[in-house]
Amino acid sequence: MNYLRFALFIMGLVMLGSCDEQISAGDSRKARRIVKKAFDDRFGLKVDHIPLEYSEFANRWVSTLYYDGSLYRVYVLPNGDERADRFQLTFPAGTQKILVAIVNHPELAFEDVIGDTWSEVQDAINAEHQAYAERQAFSTPVVQFENTNVLINPDRITSGSQEELAGILAEDGMDRNEFDILVLLDIDYDVNAGGFASFRGRFVGMGWIYGDQVARELNRENLMGIANAIYHHEIGHVWGWEHEWAIPEGVNAGFITVPVLFGWHDMDGDGVPEILDSNPYGIK
Repeated sequence: MNYLRFALFIMGLVMLGSCDEQISAGDSRKARRIVKKAFDDRFGLKVDHIPLEYSEFANRWVSTLYYDGSLYRVYVLPNGDERADRFQLTFPAGTQKILVAIVNHPELAFEDVIGDTWSEVQDAINAEHQAYAERQAFSTPVVQFENTNVLINPDRITSGSQEELAGILAEDGMDRNEFDILVLLDIDYDVNAGGFASFRGRFVGMGWIYGDQVARELNRENLMGIANAIYHHEIGHVWGWEHEWAIPEGVNAGFITVPVLFGWHDMDGDGVPEILDSNPYGIK
């Protein structure tokens, strides 16, 4: 019994010690030390300029490096523990070739908007990246999308998988590997399918996202929302974004996360965003 009481007493001291080490939204210095050590210990990276943002949604600090073909990511949890991972994936930079295969359901008449309204909202996504680059005084946008839109008869789609779509494209004389990302846009007003993307994959699926909240029509507002869901949210997953990352505010609110976490910020004052920098993040 005395041993049990002693053990409980020690456990209480440990718990109190852990509480003292809690990492809150105001503990950026402490979080930065943990992240800097994690990059060094786990990956052998000595980082001078560390991207660091607090995620109110996930209650954790988030740090990311897009470096040498990989995304290095560190989470600092409220108890001070860190989770460090490395992923090889498509970087959120450069001109990315996107093929959007649109399932041409007769009731949609997508052929009536593919050349104007749909193309306009795709251009609007590129314009958002151009505007961000101008605000940051970058010489060129960090990301631009080169879009190819094709219509596909619905009877050719059964599973809606990446493999099926690649096969359909091959039948039509197109090579999946000529595109960075494939998008299957299959809108059924009766099915609130939403969107999906495999983490670090190169395929996005998108359906109707509004339920019964809006008019069932392909007007500009609805198509803009669908484009935002594809190019910001789902393609964000292709680039490694997770819902745990910090949410942007203000003029950057159109993006799915704080730009610095995608390497879209100049951290060393040379006028080049880190993801395009020859010496990103001051890594040694």
